[in-house]
Amino acid sequence: MASWVGAVVFCAWAGFSFSMNRVPDEFTAMQPTVEPASFYILDRRVCRTGEWTRGAIVRFRPPGVGSASVPFAAARIVAVAGDKVTIHAGGVVVNGQPLHWDGFAPPLNEEMPELRVPAGRLLLLADNGAVASEKAVDTRAFGMIPDYRVEGVLIPF
Repeated sequence: MASWVGAVVFCAWAGFSFSMNRVPDEFTAMQPTVEPASFYILDRRVCRTGEWTRGAIVRFRPPGVGSASVPFAAARIVAVAGDKVTIHAGGVVVNGQPLHWDGFAPPLNEEMPELRVPAGRLLLLADNGAVASEKAVDTRAFGMIPDYRVEGVLIPF
């Protein structure tokens, strides 16, 4: 009996903490890291802890997004509360250090003066700088995203 109850509790916890999802066909902002029509696991545990990690790809609900055709947005956490950030043509600098992640292409031909990320906010940028510049679905379009709008960490596979 105890093993059966344990299995039910584990399945409930796993269902609440993780889900498998498909990336919409038209979603190109995170290429090449997250390809359209690919699958990913959404890990919701970080939303309960609030322990945000620079470089993590998150799924979030920005203002104005949520229709059936665009149910969510995804972007990389570039800076967390307290970080100083500057964006210049072809580069992002956080706390004096240039950012380099596999697959991350900073926004092209865009400038943002140094700013500090306030408490409870995240600075999110899409990996595909060229696409994101034309049709930004990240901090450049919506400002810094309140951390409560993050639905979880996106793990592509």
